[in-house]
Amino acid sequence: MIPLHEDPHFTFRFADDRIIPRIHLEGIEAGRRVSIFKIEPITGESLGLLANATVGEGGWVDLDPPIIVRAGDAFVTVTTDESIRLRPVQPGDLPRMYDLQLDPESNRMAVTIPRTREAFDSHWAKVLGDPGNTTWVILVGEELVGTISCFPMDGQDHVGYWIDRAYWGMGIASQALHLLLREVAKRPLVAAAATSNGASLRVLQKCGFVVERVRLSPASDRFPECEEAILVLR
Repeated sequence: MIPLHEDPHFTFRFADDRIIPRIHLEGIEAGRRVSIFKIEPITGESLGLLANATVGEGGWVDLDPPIIVRAGDAFVTVTTDESIRLRPVQPGDLPRMYDLQLDPESNRMAVTIPRTREAFDSHWAKVLGDPGNTTWVILVGEELVGTISCFPMDGQDHVGYWIDRAYWGMGIASQALHLLLREVAKRPLVAAAATSNGASLRVLQKCGFVVERVRLSPASDRFPECEEAILVLR
């Protein structure tokens, strides 16, 4: 666990009801932009954006309007100006990306099957060789924490993303998807998520995607059979 004073993400938990007019972020310089997300207190899963603000002198952040919290609530602040950014995938990123897609809990959540090294290398050789694909890594500072992409499939433009489990619940997927949608002008965009993957469904819906249908997706080398929601941004 990274100490809070060394980590760009600060989590606040509350034992009683209160109104929060300001918060203090030790070690964060004045002028930095932050986003504040409500999180599920136990799992840390993001439950939505509460506020955007700017860090003032001494690390104090004034909240206007104040945030109202209830006993047991929690929220996390994430620096958003320079901290979360996208850049194109580079060959040197692939070893890190391969390791990320092996994580058992991430595959359980996404209802996916990790690729073997051979299948991974073959897949990404095709992806990077196709100019129709737009693929980025997601960076927090200089740390690669995931990938996000827009790609054609079955005559439609799809989006997908993958976040390092250590960074779940910090609003990074939502921020990355917002950044992608600024760069990709194509509409409509399609996304698919297992109906059991509530976190991903919320990310997509917060960014404007709407569930258009639910279907039974058959098993394949990459996916077990599951119930899947198809979402569209028009």
